[in-house]
Amino acid sequence: MADRVDSQKVPPVKKGGPFKPGYDERRGKSGGRPRAVLEIERMLDAEHRTPDNMREVFTRLKELAMEDIITAHTDEKGVEHVTRRPPNPAFMSLYLERTLGPVKDLDIDLSDAPVEVVRWWADKVN
Repeated sequence: MADRVDSQKVPPVKKGGPFKPGYDERRGKSGGRPRAVLEIERMLDAEHRTPDNMREVFTRLKELAMEDIITAHTDEKGVEHVTRRPPNPAFMSLYLERTLGPVKDLDIDLSDAPVEVVRWWADKVN
């Protein structure tokens, strides 16, 4: 009787669905995202995400981040007024994050670490 039970083993239960992780032809090319979202992304790519458009955006962002913006205007009495806006640190942060990548925030205390470890860590981070 024990031989019959061993010979009629139950197959293991499969976890997950019929699809493997990653791209699968049966799912279509959208990856399950709505068609409207794909159309909006195509529109943004065609109209805005071109090298020339992005060059203009980054030029303006760099101006806001690094240069003083001086504007002059004349009022109703004919008096000329000059206003100066200093560089904006928020734009500088945005510009640096987009060009160099986000700043890594490490909360590690290396005050009691050996010098070799500190040098190794500095090389690893850079």
